[in-house]
Amino acid sequence: PATAAAFGAPIELDLGGRGFRDLTRLSNGTYIIVAGNSGSSPITSAIFKWTGNPSDVPILVSTSANGVLNMEGAMQINIGGHISLNDLQVITDGGSEILYADGIEAKSLTDLNLRKFRSDNLNSIDLCITPSTPVISQIGAVLTSTPATTYQWYLNGVAISGATAQNYTVTANGTYTVVVTNTFGCESSSAPIIITTTGIANASVNNVIDVFPNPYSESTSIDIVLSENAKVIVEVYSVLGEKIKTIVCSELASGKHSFSFGAKQLGYSSGFYFVNVSINDEVKVFRIMEND
Repeated sequence: PATAAAFGAPIELDLGGRGFRDLTRLSNGTYIIVAGNSGSSPITSAIFKWTGNPSDVPILVSTSANGVLNMEGAMQINIGGHISLNDLQVITDGGSEILYADGIEAKSLTDLNLRKFRSDNLNSIDLCITPSTPVISQIGAVLTSTPATTYQWYLNGVAISGATAQNYTVTANGTYTVVVTNTFGCESSSAPIIITTTGIANASVNNVIDVFPNPYSESTSIDIVLSENAKVIVEVYSVLGEKIKTIVCSELASGKHSFSFGAKQLGYSSGFYFVNVSINDEVKVFRIMEND
């Protein structure tokens, strides 16, 4: 356009005392910065990756070319039609090299045909801007990952088909993890969380918990037999992790205690719910279903 350019606020980036040689944006949105010193000796060239967000710090890319090649530019490499985040092409000019044993630096040669450059492919490097390690939180039987762009949940190391939302409702015991990706297509995996509480089971060898009937129509009974006095918490959650009701939260004496729950009686729809039973901080989760 014929109008004047509009400039934003300046962005200052810490490149370890180096200056910009090149700034290129990869097709996944990652910026690659080729940086170096103004002179040629010693060579301090380096490759950085950057989100493009002024508040984010450029990340030094580890490569044997840093400080060796006097790099001037970079370009992405595609493999199989897709960007490779482990490869990068860099261009290095002759600079101050004496190419012909005549004492004349390459950049000072008057015959441009005698000047030279080299192209190198850097391999086995990491151009991913990895998202923060996801953290899994648990409410009842619902696992929730910290925010990301995409999600994939795993059970015992195997991807769960269709489990690609931020939340996942467990249906089996085992070790759960989630792998998230960010807008740059880079992945990060969570620490595992072990679920051993799904289904009707004893809270310990001496305490007995039973939920019956299940499925139910109007209400179900939650029966707890304590071998000794214990702090008991019984809570009901929806499949989205919303707490529906706290049935009990108190110290109970040894013996049998029975509680009743019905979702429709509380104004909620029929369907699946989860009952959390905690006895002295040992938690069991029960998946229940209320019929229409």
